[in-house]
Amino acid sequence: MRKSKVCALALGLLALAVTARACFLGVPWQLLDNRRETLIATPSNSFAWEVSHWVSPSGWVSASVNVPPSAGDWVAVQQWRVAAENAGLAPGQQAALKAMRAAPGSDAAMAVAGDLPDAVRFYTAGAVAFANDDLTGAADDFRRVIALPAAQAAPRVVWAQFMLGRIEARLGKPEEAETAFTRTRALTTQGASDPLGLAIASLGESGRLRLDAGDVEGAVRLYAEQAADGSNEARDSLKMVAEDAMAHPDRLPALVSQPATQRLLVVYALVLTGDYLHALHTSGVGHDETPFTGFYPPEDGDLVQLRALLNAIETSNVAVVEMDRLAALAYRVGDYPEAQSLAERQITPLALWIRAKLSLQSGNRDESARLFAAALRATAETQGSASLEPATIGLLRGEVAVTVLAGGDFVQAATVLWPVGATYWGDLVYLAERVLTTNELKAFVGVHAAEPEHPRDTWPVNIVNAIRGVLARRLMRDGRYKEALPYFDGLTPEEKESRANAAALAGALRRSGSSFWAGNRAKAAWEAAAILRVNGMELTGTTTSPDYGLYGGFDQGFGPTDPPNFTDLEGIGPLQDERVRYDASRPKPDLRFHYRYLAVDQALIAADNLPARSQAFAAILCNASGWMMSSHADEKARALYLRYTKEGAIVPFATHFGHDCPDPDFSALSATRWKLFTIDVRDAIHQRKRSIEMAGVLLVLACGLGVIWVRRKS
Repeated sequence: MRKSKVCALALGLLALAVTARACFLGVPWQLLDNRRETLIATPSNSFAWEVSHWVSPSGWVSASVNVPPSAGDWVAVQQWRVAAENAGLAPGQQAALKAMRAAPGSDAAMAVAGDLPDAVRFYTAGAVAFANDDLTGAADDFRRVIALPAAQAAPRVVWAQFMLGRIEARLGKPEEAETAFTRTRALTTQGASDPLGLAIASLGESGRLRLDAGDVEGAVRLYAEQAADGSNEARDSLKMVAEDAMAHPDRLPALVSQPATQRLLVVYALVLTGDYLHALHTSGVGHDETPFTGFYPPEDGDLVQLRALLNAIETSNVAVVEMDRLAALAYRVGDYPEAQSLAERQITPLALWIRAKLSLQSGNRDESARLFAAALRATAETQGSASLEPATIGLLRGEVAVTVLAGGDFVQAATVLWPVGATYWGDLVYLAERVLTTNELKAFVGVHAAEPEHPRDTWPVNIVNAIRGVLARRLMRDGRYKEALPYFDGLTPEEKESRANAAALAGALRRSGSSFWAGNRAKAAWEAAAILRVNGMELTGTTTSPDYGLYGGFDQGFGPTDPPNFTDLEGIGPLQDERVRYDASRPKPDLRFHYRYLAVDQALIAADNLPARSQAFAAILCNASGWMMSSHADEKARALYLRYTKEGAIVPFATHFGHDCPDPDFSALSATRWKLFTIDVRDAIHQRKRSIEMAGVLLVLACGLGVIWVRRKS
C-alpha cells in the first residue's frame, strides 16, 4: 500500500506512529503497507503517557480547578485568569478589579479598590506591585492576605501563598520559597479554593528549586508528581532535564544511579531521541541495503548518546528500574544480545513483544508468533498495572494480526484486527475488500457487524457501518444484488436513497437481459447505465484502489496500490494464497472509476437494441462518449464516436458529440422504428432494382414452365 509522508509529529508522537502511515488528517494508520517495517520497528509508549504514570495523582485537583488553556495561547490564558478573578464578584466589583489591574502601582491600585473584599484588594495590589518589580511591597501585600481570618482570606489565600513563594525564589531564598510552596499545597489539601491549579504548579516551582540546587533526582520526582496531575509544563520540564543530561555523557553514570532519573533517561532515549517518524518515511536507504536490523537506525549523533546511556547503566552496578524499556532501547540501537538478556529478565507485555521481534529476527517464526500472542494476552492480564498505553496496545494487536495473516488464517487476522479497526481501517478494509472471499466477508460481518450502529458520525470511521458498506458494494460487484440490499442500511436520507438506487439498478439490469421487446431492453439498459454513472461510487465503488470511495474518488494515500508493496520478511508474507485472492478480487474492469466503464457497457447494450438511425441511439452513444472523456479514456470515447458516425443518423448535437448530450427519446421509438423500417425497405429495393427485375422475370418464366409441365401431365 502506498502512502505519502506522515503528516507530522504533532499528530501524537505515539509509538505506533513509527510503524504506520497516513496522510491528511483523519486518515487511519496502516500496518500492512510494508510488513517488514511494521514487524522490525521498536515499540514504545508516548513520552507523555510514560511520565504521567510513574506516580499516582496527588489528589490536589479538585472541582474548583478550571482546565487551563494551552500555555502558548497567551490571549486564552489571560481570559482564563480574568474569569477566575471575577468569579463571585458583582459587576461593579469586577469593574473596580479591572481598574486596580490597570493602576501604575500598589498604592494607586488600592485607591480605586472600592468595596472589593479585603483578600481581593490586598492580593490584587500585590500583583500590581509584583508586575512593577516591587517585590518587597508585593510580599507585604500577599502576607496581609495570609494574615486575614480564614473565611476572609479564602478567595485568594492559595494565590497569595503561591506568589509569596515565587518572590522568595526571585530574592534568592530557596528555603523560604520551598516553605511557601509547601504551604500552598497544604492549603489546597485542607480544602482551600484553587481554581488556577496553583498547588500543582507549585510542584514545578519546587522542582526548579531542586534543580537549581543540583538535586536532579528530587526535581524529577516532583516533576513526575506534577505530570501525574496532568501538567503539560511538567512534561516539558522533564524533557529539558533529559535533553541536558543526554548532552553531557560524563554526568550519566551519576544520574542513572538514581531510580527516578534513570527511568526518565531510558524513556526519553527510547521515545524522543531522533525524528523516527521522519526517518521511517524519508530515508533513502532501501530495504535491500538494510537487512533485518530492527528498524532504521538512529542518526549517528543520537546513536552515540543512546549507547552512552546503555553503557552507563550496564556499568553502574545499580538496579535497572525499567528493564523492559531498557530492553527496547537496546533493541533500537542494535544491541540484540543485550536486548534478549534484558527482555528475558522481566515478564511484561513490552518484554514479551521485544522477545517476539528478536525471535523473528533469528528466523524462529513459530516462536515469534507465540510470543506476539503472549504479549497481547499479557496486556489484558495486567490491566490493573498496565505498562502499555491504549494506543500502544492497539499497535501490538495490529502486529499480532500481521503474524496471523502470515500464517494464512485470513479471517482470524481480520478478527484480531477488528477491535482496533477504526485505527487501522486501511488494513481492515484491505482484508475485507481484497483478501477475504465475498462469502467469508459476509460471514465475518454477520458475527461482528450484524446490525448497523447509531450514531452514524463516529470519527474517524464507524467500522460497523463501514464494513457493512464494503460488503454491500462487493456483493453488487459480484452481481448478488438481492443479497446486497439489506447491507445498504437506509438509516439516513442519503443511505435510504442509496438503497433505493441499488434496488433500481438491480431491477434495471435484470430487465435489460430478460425483456422480450428490444425497446424495453434498451430502456432498462440505459436506466442501469445512468444509475451507474451517477451513483456507481456508492453502489459498486471500491473503498480503496482503483475507485478510492473513502474520499469520493480522490487518492489520499489510503489502501493498497496495484500491485501492493508485497515485500517478504523471512516468510512473514504475504503468502501466495493472499496474492491469488488479491488478484481474484479485482473489480472488472480494474480501472479508476471502474463503474463508469460498466455504465458504458450498459449503454452499448441499449444501443444494440435500438434502430441505429434513431435519436436515442445517437444520444446514448453521445453520453457514453462523454463519460469516457471525463475518465480520460480517450480511445474508448473515440471508438464510441466512430460507431456513431458509421451507423447513426445526422443529429443536431453531432457537432459537439460527447458534450451537452440530450437524453435519449424513447417515447418516439415505435414510430421511428416503423418509419425507418419502410425507408430501409425502399432503399434496399432501389439499390437492388436490376436484381429484383431479373428475379421477377425468372419468377414469371418459372411459373410459365410450371403451368406447361402441369398441363402435359394432365
